[in-house]
Amino acid sequence: LFLMQNTLMGIPKSQVLATYDLKGSTVAREVMKKGDDVNKVLKEGKVLKDLDFSKIEGSIYVSPEDREALVQGVTMDTDFFKRHCLIDYSLLLTKINPSESIENPKFIPPCTLR
Repeated sequence: LFLMQNTLMGIPKSQVLATYDLKGSTVAREVMKKGDDVNKVLKEGKVLKDLDFSKIEGSIYVSPEDREALVQGVTMDTDFFKRHCLIDYSLLLTKINPSESIENPKFIPPCTLR
């Protein structure tokens, strides 16, 4: 899994398996409807939300080092928002095909979460 803040630039669309816009809320945070085929929705490339992530992925493993960097980044972002009286925040989490990045040595993801 790759976690990127702000942009997906540099990741070929063919490598993207799923993208989630995560806000840490369950209110209106679902794209998939009851009865939707998960594989079809993923192939359509829709940006999914928190409840979709919970249903499809469940969770991700983040190493202690990556967790520390992630928490530090989110803390810095939220401190910025607080200072400027902004209240909206999302993390864009993109799941990519790791074998594609191995086969394509020109592709170097900006942040790898194991």
